[in-house]
Amino acid sequence: MEPNVTATNVEVAKPSLWGVITSPSLQFERMKQRAPIGLPMLLMAVLYAIIGALSAYFVASSPEIAGQMPADMPEEAQFFTSATFVAIMGGAGALIGIPLLFLITALFYKICMMIMGNDTSYKKLLSILIYTSVIGVLGGAVNVLLMAIFGGLDVQYTSLAPLFKAGTMLHRVGATFEVFSIWSLVVTAIALQKTADLRKGQAITLVVIFFAISLGFSILGGLLGSASFAP
Repeated sequence: MEPNVTATNVEVAKPSLWGVITSPSLQFERMKQRAPIGLPMLLMAVLYAIIGALSAYFVASSPEIAGQMPADMPEEAQFFTSATFVAIMGGAGALIGIPLLFLITALFYKICMMIMGNDTSYKKLLSILIYTSVIGVLGGAVNVLLMAIFGGLDVQYTSLAPLFKAGTMLHRVGATFEVFSIWSLVVTAIALQKTADLRKGQAITLVVIFFAISLGFSILGGLLGSASFAP
């Protein structure tokens, strides 16, 4: 008699970072079993650092900024205001700040999930945020390309920000309504349904709350900025 063989160990494919752009539902289904963190987070931090460095370089080397530098500036000070130094600082800030942002945002989602009575792990939520951030990388690359083509100080060409004067509250609020950011939130809602087993209404509510908080910080930043320039 032939033995009855049951396949119990089936290799589950790893979710693909770039697959989040083309087939998000498939990647989040895979994430139920495998939710990588380390290497994807490092890759996203490096890519965001490159984008941050390029954005900072284009802003610092723009005629608007270059024209504000005094001609008699000491040589030492010239280096610290140069486009190269600003680009290095912009890249370093993103390299450190992006992982911290992932960790803090995942904590926010974890607290919300606990309130909803959902036991999805912090690790899985962190993995969701890391994978959906690939859309932000794509958006950053598009905006850097547009900066290289059109110049100027605006780093959010794909948002409503360019419709308003730079430095104003409306400009800050407009930057929140950005094509790739909204796309990322939609994909995050899909991930919360597929990976965290939230109902559609719950997932949408959660990402809307997160968007509202981001909008609130933009408005607060605009108000503080306006107050600092008030006579």
